[in-house]
Amino acid sequence: MPRQLNARLLHHKMEKLREKGKDGEYVSDGTVRGLKYEKQGDGIYARLRVMNKATGKRDNHPYGALPTLRELTRRSVASGQSLAHVTETALEEFRARARRDRLNAREGIVSAEPVKGKTVAQLWTQYERIELTKLREKSVNSARSYAKRFILPRLGARHVASVTRQDIEELHASFHKTPYQANRVLSQPSVLFGKAVEWEWRGDNPARRTKRFAEHGREEWYTPEELAKLVTALEAIAAGDNEAAKVSARAILLTLYTGARPSEVRDATWEMFDLERGTWTKPGSQVKQKKVHHLALNEDAVELLRAIRAKAEGNGYVFPSPFVPGKPLKDVGRTWERVVKVAGVRRLPLYSLRHSVGSVLANAGVDLYTIGKQLGHAQAKTTARYAHLAVETQRQAAARFGELFKSNGKPPMNRDGGRIGPWV
Repeated sequence: MPRQLNARLLHHKMEKLREKGKDGEYVSDGTVRGLKYEKQGDGIYARLRVMNKATGKRDNHPYGALPTLRELTRRSVASGQSLAHVTETALEEFRARARRDRLNAREGIVSAEPVKGKTVAQLWTQYERIELTKLREKSVNSARSYAKRFILPRLGARHVASVTRQDIEELHASFHKTPYQANRVLSQPSVLFGKAVEWEWRGDNPARRTKRFAEHGREEWYTPEELAKLVTALEAIAAGDNEAAKVSARAILLTLYTGARPSEVRDATWEMFDLERGTWTKPGSQVKQKKVHHLALNEDAVELLRAIRAKAEGNGYVFPSPFVPGKPLKDVGRTWERVVKVAGVRRLPLYSLRHSVGSVLANAGVDLYTIGKQLGHAQAKTTARYAHLAVETQRQAAARFGELFKSNGKPPMNRDGGRIGPWV
């Protein structure tokens, strides 16, 4: 098959991938081993992954975006060459770079620093070596995932100083169908180029003023009646014979009783708890807001923990893994599915238990500041999602305002003729 025809067929596959494929899907080049054309957002990006003989690790070489069929057609018309020839030329640019990098890797040569300056890939490497060591494991995994899947395929080969605000906005806009993911993708280059400014690799942050998409999260949580059914189902499973299910059920119960994040419950150790005082002190290294969080425990939580400690050694993890000695419980998904089925309630994510605690407290008239402290929110706007739930509290405030208004700004009178106050 002629090479130009082969290039046309390959590009045709990539156009189908661009239109109907999912992020992460790719088409192999076929002429250079390890060279792939991967879909990310609305674009297709060339990337080579090859084992380096010197380091013993797999090198990742991003080459940037492939031109679209429209762009290739424009080039064909402008140059007077056939579309097949223009397509072959475009692909050969990536193939030539891939062949060179494969040869260097086979000979154990580590790619030299570009003459024009450091690349985004090198910026990420330094950020990973210096900054990721300061983050929680979950944040590290998330940062690496976004960089590998979205940032490096598009911008990795670019020089740090050459990336413009338009480049960042195009990256952000390509994920417009998934606004939440688009904003998470944008956060990564924003942090990266912020470090580039600090390290004097460039003078400004091109991602700083890019406007984010509005996020409309689904506000779903369980009613008090549903929570009561869940507690009954959890207690039944916790009293059963399946040891793995018993540990998971108890962990879910503590999540429900405290409103803590599921990951905080799974990683909890006995030294964090003072059951005499009824407190749970979470270290900053294990909580999202990166600050020590003192949580007051209710009687149900204290009773549950005392029952667990009576059968445990009293040290190590509160919810140890039934399968891996010395490790905490990793996942409760299977038990959660069973609990929802036994309780006969709606199937919501396990994290909804945390939101359910906030909603119940808000409906009971607890102020937002206290709710935020209990749930360990770092920002007041996070707690503000529960503001519209405090209907009864708002109704009482409105009624009291009406009474004050009718009394010409003075606190209303009680039956004994005295003033009711203080009015807040």
